[in-house]
Amino acid sequence: MDRLESWYRPGIIRRTRRFVRWAVGIALVSMLLPTVLIAGYYVFAVLDAERNLDQVATEHELIESFYLVVHTADQADPAFKYPARKWGKAVPVFYHPSLPAWHLSHVARQLRVLSRLTGIEFRRAAAFVPNSGISVFYTEEDLTPDQMIEALGITPDLTQRFRQATCFATYRAGPDRWIQWGFVVYARPVEERRTVACIVEEIAQVLGLQADRASYSPSVFTNEIARPTQLSINDKILVRALYDPAIKPGMAIDGTRRLGPDIIRRLVAGVDA
Repeated sequence: MDRLESWYRPGIIRRTRRFVRWAVGIALVSMLLPTVLIAGYYVFAVLDAERNLDQVATEHELIESFYLVVHTADQADPAFKYPARKWGKAVPVFYHPSLPAWHLSHVARQLRVLSRLTGIEFRRAAAFVPNSGISVFYTEEDLTPDQMIEALGITPDLTQRFRQATCFATYRAGPDRWIQWGFVVYARPVEERRTVACIVEEIAQVLGLQADRASYSPSVFTNEIARPTQLSINDKILVRALYDPAIKPGMAIDGTRRLGPDIIRRLVAGVDA
């Protein structure tokens, strides 16, 4: 019996060790697999977004996307339709001292692109003027509302909205229905791909294309995991459509539904040509 036990005990130990190694291996794979899959999907989404920037969507997708991006808001029920908003021909842009040079260079580059698309002249402003022009800020994520108010000079009602997003844009129209002022705030660090995508998106949205509801892809006007780092051809069509002279500031969706399809068809035909 002692001899049998001496033979049997090492066998149990070996089998136990094999089971433990197997269980540990399964646990490690279970923990690592989701991370690998998410990273792989993100890389695929990035490559797919950059590869299809010049793929024109269908006219139906562009028309419906125009209505959703221009006339709805992310924080509101899409059934509620806002009037179309746009800027005039000359817009002062103030870069707050909080804005890192890296962010500033990307914002300025994107404004040059948008200037060609909209016909707006973006003029750099020397000082912050409340309720006038576009003001661009950078804020550390851990700032308290009081610190943010003091550092940026913004009003208390905006601090919570700024703190809830890594990048944020908002605007308000004046009495004449044209956009009178807009804020853009970044909290993302420098030299990241997602930060560039963030800059491109928010600078476009402060021009009146406010909702992340485009039905085509790729687009900066979506909440997809990997938004492009530049406007797609379809995004440019939406920008050009909003700033077509026929679209008036304050125009309700009934008005843009009459005019939008012809404008977008003309723009698509121009792209095809």
